[in-house]
Amino acid sequence: MLRGSRTTGVISLALLVSLFLGGSFVFGQGKTTGAISGTVFDPTGAVVAGAKVQLKDQLTGALRETVTNEVGAFLFPNLPFGTYEVTVTAPGFQTAVYSRVVVESARTTDVIISLKVGEVVETVQIEGATPALEITSNTVSNTVRNEAIQKLPLSGRNILNFALLVPGAQTVGGGGRFSAYNGMPGATINIMVDGINNNSQGFKSGGTSFFATVPPRLDAIEEVTISTAGLTADAGAEGAMQIRFVTRRGSNEFHGGIFHQLRNDALNANSYFNNARRLPRPRVRFNEFGGNLGGPLWRNKLFFFVNYEHARIPSQSTASNTILTPEAQQGIFRYRGTDGVERAVNLLQIAGANGYPDQLDPIVADYFRRTNETWRNGVITRLDLFRNTLSWLNRTNTIQHYPTARIDYHITPNLTWTGTWHLFNRVIDGTRPWPGPEFKEQSKFTNSWYIASTAVNWTISPRTLNEFKYGLQHNVDQYNVGEGPDQFSVGGRLMRIAYPFVPPLIRNQMNISRANGTHNLYNNLTLIRGAHSMTLGGSFRHIGWYDADFIGAGIPQYNVGIATGDPVTSVLNPSVLPAISSTDLTNAWNLYALLTGRVASISATRGVDYRTKQYKDLTMLVRLDRQRVGGFYFQDSWRYRPTLTLNYGFRWQFSGATHDAHGIYTSPTVEHLMGPSRQLFKPGVLDGVMDPQILLRPRAYKGDVVNPGPNFGFAWSPRVGSGFWQKLFGGEQKTVLRASYSLSYYDEGLLTFISYAGGNPGLMQSLFLNPGMPGFPIGQLRLSSPTPPLAMFPESFSPPFRQADYTFARGFSSMLPQLRTPYIQTWTFGLQREVAHHTVLEVRYVGNKGTHIWRGFDLNEVNIFENGFLQEFLNAQRNLAINQAAGVNSFANRGLPGQVALPIFEAAFGARGSQPALPPTSGFSNGTFLNYLRQGQVGAFANALAGSSIYLCRMVGNLLPACARLGFDSPGPFPINFFQANPFAAGAAINLMTDYSYSSYHGLQVQVRRTYSQGLSFVVNYTFSKSLSDLFADSPTMFRNYTTLRNRRLDKGPSPFDLRHVFQAYGSWELPFGTGRRWATGNSVADRIIGGWTLSWILRWQSGRVFRLSSDRFTVNQRDSGVIVNGLTVKELQKRLTVRPGPNATVFFVDPKLIGPDGRANPEILAPPTTPGVFGQFIYLYGPSLFLPDLSLSKEISLTERVKFDLWVTALNAFNHPSFEVGGVAGSVSILSTTFGQTTATATGPREIQIRLKLSF
Repeated sequence: MLRGSRTTGVISLALLVSLFLGGSFVFGQGKTTGAISGTVFDPTGAVVAGAKVQLKDQLTGALRETVTNEVGAFLFPNLPFGTYEVTVTAPGFQTAVYSRVVVESARTTDVIISLKVGEVVETVQIEGATPALEITSNTVSNTVRNEAIQKLPLSGRNILNFALLVPGAQTVGGGGRFSAYNGMPGATINIMVDGINNNSQGFKSGGTSFFATVPPRLDAIEEVTISTAGLTADAGAEGAMQIRFVTRRGSNEFHGGIFHQLRNDALNANSYFNNARRLPRPRVRFNEFGGNLGGPLWRNKLFFFVNYEHARIPSQSTASNTILTPEAQQGIFRYRGTDGVERAVNLLQIAGANGYPDQLDPIVADYFRRTNETWRNGVITRLDLFRNTLSWLNRTNTIQHYPTARIDYHITPNLTWTGTWHLFNRVIDGTRPWPGPEFKEQSKFTNSWYIASTAVNWTISPRTLNEFKYGLQHNVDQYNVGEGPDQFSVGGRLMRIAYPFVPPLIRNQMNISRANGTHNLYNNLTLIRGAHSMTLGGSFRHIGWYDADFIGAGIPQYNVGIATGDPVTSVLNPSVLPAISSTDLTNAWNLYALLTGRVASISATRGVDYRTKQYKDLTMLVRLDRQRVGGFYFQDSWRYRPTLTLNYGFRWQFSGATHDAHGIYTSPTVEHLMGPSRQLFKPGVLDGVMDPQILLRPRAYKGDVVNPGPNFGFAWSPRVGSGFWQKLFGGEQKTVLRASYSLSYYDEGLLTFISYAGGNPGLMQSLFLNPGMPGFPIGQLRLSSPTPPLAMFPESFSPPFRQADYTFARGFSSMLPQLRTPYIQTWTFGLQREVAHHTVLEVRYVGNKGTHIWRGFDLNEVNIFENGFLQEFLNAQRNLAINQAAGVNSFANRGLPGQVALPIFEAAFGARGSQPALPPTSGFSNGTFLNYLRQGQVGAFANALAGSSIYLCRMVGNLLPACARLGFDSPGPFPINFFQANPFAAGAAINLMTDYSYSSYHGLQVQVRRTYSQGLSFVVNYTFSKSLSDLFADSPTMFRNYTTLRNRRLDKGPSPFDLRHVFQAYGSWELPFGTGRRWATGNSVADRIIGGWTLSWILRWQSGRVFRLSSDRFTVNQRDSGVIVNGLTVKELQKRLTVRPGPNATVFFVDPKLIGPDGRANPEILAPPTTPGVFGQFIYLYGPSLFLPDLSLSKEISLTERVKFDLWVTALNAFNHPSFEVGGVAGSVSILSTTFGQTTATATGPREIQIRLKLSF
């Protein structure tokens, strides 16, 4: 506790120091402003110092001025995005005016100004002067503005997926949700809106890494900038790559529009597998509409922009419940006997004749009354002889609201204020559990997520500027709205009922509330001194994660059924139910129990009240997790020469530990997690904690305050003469060489802490009552009976809790006390070359290395080596072979020649104290055990013994407290840690969160970018890369067991996002027809028809995603042992992966020669490991490639000079090309599956048509 407080204090002190240094708080990745950097030359190529430069914002008219320095350079930092006019004057030269210079957020626009000799009153006007080369920055980034995004064939109006079109993006499924960049872990992705973090703070480590809490909407966003490498110190925290969205802003002219966008299944194609199965297209109704308006509230001073988008998504689905037939409700049980004869027996009459209840329980009678009334609202079909299925149509509606607002106030020419707000509100209607109006809707979901920011930009002087910003991301989720404990009231009693065969009257669920507030505070000071442009600052971020869940609320659940030993089974027996099977006999018992409300057990759960620190009925378990992080930095961009810029900086990051603010989390320390063992695989060495505990630990690990992050790089535009070098570099200012190195830190999602520090025993109390306990005579308790007092465990919230009380029931988890903050080192080297006017080719190498990546795994790996179990297993195999040769199916030592004693198995199956020996079917003749021996699965066998009280307690006796509690009254011959380090979690996991994992990436990235010119713009890129890691997982909890803790290097292999080849192209072409285009008819009507058309496209081809072959065999421990490949190399095996139609509407993705006659892998080529104690091969293969062509055709119609109408028709997967998916994300394919080599999944959907109409001015 003290350590955490010191960490917070260190962070606070550092930020205060940063404040007084003048930089205060900044996340550089929060910057939404850009810059214009320029150099002024005279006609001879010499720089012009002292030239006056004026900048005008062409949207608002705001002016700034500066002068060039000694190397002829000037810089305008902290500029809002938009277009600007640059005017340069110097004595003896004509005035140069460069208009429509585009500034993009978080990027620097480089401008080369060439003055001509003449009088200042003479003006040279240059239109559209923004160059394509980046001659001062070494950050690898791409920016696309709204007008370009509008034309592209994106799915829906959420434009986040556009960020996947840059080199290095790796998407492997989930409609883009499962994506990474440059092989880096998911938590390195930092998505921002107006500089405010937009990630899910809880789940960002995996699965939802590429996810925006508030979706960026098409008409609300002005531009998006994606930076993937070479980040500077002001951007080197919270992630190693940045996706920045910036809200549109108002100007001195009013502008706006309205739109309607729709989707309908009538326009769509059917999927490949639906066609194969002759199934109809899924129903789709999706309507979106809205509008926006921007302009001046006070000309030249106060500007606004508002946008509103609304989506209405109706849907329907078939729901069904199992119901009893009318005669079954009267006690008549109908069944088909083993002789094939159908019989009907009245169970109530039989029971009544023998003195047992023969009337319906009143609660059950009311259940039948209410549910039977719903039958008229659905369709009833037969399920079996005593049950039917009631089906009906559930119609629901999803309503989504997306309001956006922005205000810009130019308080003075040197002081501006900006405020932005984005909201995503969604309501998903609930559905009724039964089709009747008297049943209330359940499962309603609502969310309200917003991002708000306020920023002040102060131009202290032309060379000193400051930006201050505060932002809040706030999310509220409500699951099961309006569903509280009172809904379970039955006749004035709170009770939940679990019936056999039929569902309850209401779903067994209650309200869950979640909220997240992420506060961002930062400030950025820019100092322009000579050829240096310096920034310095600090940062602070505070996260609060709130979760409230009733966790059962202590309401008893009555489990209706027949308990073991219930005397009614003696009268409902085969003598009165002739020729009945064992299954139908159980059904008959359960039907009788249902009708009479016979209770088999009662259970309940309730959480701890964080205020009283005790368990309490009807109270939510409320979690509140908090984290604080911050840092400070310095960055300099030094224009050493007009053609050479040196960028370097340094950041010091502080990562506070996530902690439980309510003080209720429990977990063991690492020492207690290991229990009696201080080391793995040391059976008999009991040098650890002999009575391990689960302690009250709101802070499970310490903060990390030593995180230095340097960066450096350069951008050099070489000056060349003639000859070979001129041809290579294209002359002056035609080529830029760029290189960089950076070290960036990031934070894992809060779910890692919640799972490992807050997932242990203690937060919840179990209440229970079983037959034979006080107040519960076997067979004597009915639903209508009063509820007797329930037993409780634990009796109170009084940590520490003994692990011994949970042995054979569950495992435990903890975190390393000194978890390091993970970081990524990135290095790049590349060349930008202007190959044609407005067209730039860039070729670069990008590499990175991830260090201290968080990873959770189980330490309780089963041991077969040091304890001699492997040798015993081999002896048992020989015993089995000898016995089978003699006609006996057992591995017991029968004294035959060649057989040996098996002391471990004899102890596990034999008598121990007062506990008798097990029968052969549970021991030496057990079918499962015999299979383990035949298959060489020594790890599976050891794990089965280690996790069962039946076997382990006979081996260790009362030396293990849980065994003593179970009635074992004498010690066993083996130590308690014979199989696992911590036997207090016998057969279960002891998971530890560590920082042991790593990653690496090497990639060649090539991109050709043409800015808009003559109606054509496009981007084409190709990436050839290799991503490696020892963490083959994409999980929000960062969990993945090592193959073996004896050799963690075995897990090194491809990353789940290892895509070797990715080709992407997107762009738009204004078709050259109509007025003002290349081909015009001269007829105004004809030109209006054939003119105004634009063709746009997004094309993506990528090689297949990686999956791992598995065998479901465990020859070493409880982890999969891999496979054995015979006669082929891995490369040859990869070539055997082909796509062709398969049986039963499936698709084969392997050569049929790899498939055996039983549907499993051909064992002559792919076989499971069978050698005890030895792993097979760990084979990674790559599935089918993906090809996705999206096309869009749009028509622009000018209604007046300022008003236009646009129509877009978008075809996603335009050619309806199926791209098949194998294995899932970080998935595996078992060679022993009877459908090996088959898939029924696609990575892309069928062709979908979307239509958008827009009227704008």
